[in-house]
Amino acid sequence: MARYNGEYCYLLGTISERHNFSIAVRLMKKGPLGLKELKKELGFSEKMIKKHLNELMECKYVLSGIKEKTKVFYLNNQTFEKILRIIENHIKQHQKK
Repeated sequence: MARYNGEYCYLLGTISERHNFSIAVRLMKKGPLGLKELKKELGFSEKMIKKHLNELMECKYVLSGIKEKTKVFYLNNQTFEKILRIIENHIKQHQKK
């Protein structure tokens, strides 16, 4: 387990960074979006979006493809939705009442 600590920290750190998380949640809600659409939706600069998309893509949280001659980015639902479900369950179990 100790040899994986760095990988865990990197993966969890990537998704917990607020800009990365904002992009991922937007893609989850809206589906595949191009760079210009993400810029309009989030109000971030194109340079910032590219930087954070690269981080998310390196971890395979976000994937890319071509739609109508435009590069689009979409969430790897197989991974991301499971992570969100685990977090939501944890919050529900430990919420103060």
